[in-house]
Amino acid sequence: APIHWSGTTTEMALLRTAGARLFSARPAAAFALSSRRTFASGGEKLKLTFATPYETLADNEEVDWVAVPGASGMFGVYPNHVPTVSQMQPGVVQVSRGGETESYFVSGGGAVVDKGSVGELGAAEAGAVGAPHANSAQRRA
Repeated sequence: APIHWSGTTTEMALLRTAGARLFSARPAAAFALSSRRTFASGGEKLKLTFATPYETLADNEEVDWVAVPGASGMFGVYPNHVPTVSQMQPGVVQVSRGGETESYFVSGGGAVVDKGSVGELGAAEAGAVGAPHANSAQRRA
């Protein structure tokens, strides 16, 4: 069905001008310049909080990187990562601290990466790979 405009010609002209400004190339170029992806320099760390309803596995701890089983597949999180929100699928979360990598099975949950190298993982159940409670969570997932 056609849209009927009941406003004045001046209002219509203002709307067209505003629409043209919204979709012009200039704002897109400014956005592209302001949202450039940067990478961590040598000494930066990711601050990680990783918890279940029953225990805290990491409480604002500095880590090198985290690998997360996201809804679209595995993804790595490093310092200065782009802000992200993702559902976690059942799988293995890997956490690297000082060159050592720890693996945890998660039955699902959520992952949030905030500006300022802050990562938060919340899992329904999680346990170190090989631990008895991790194996039972894996069977239930």
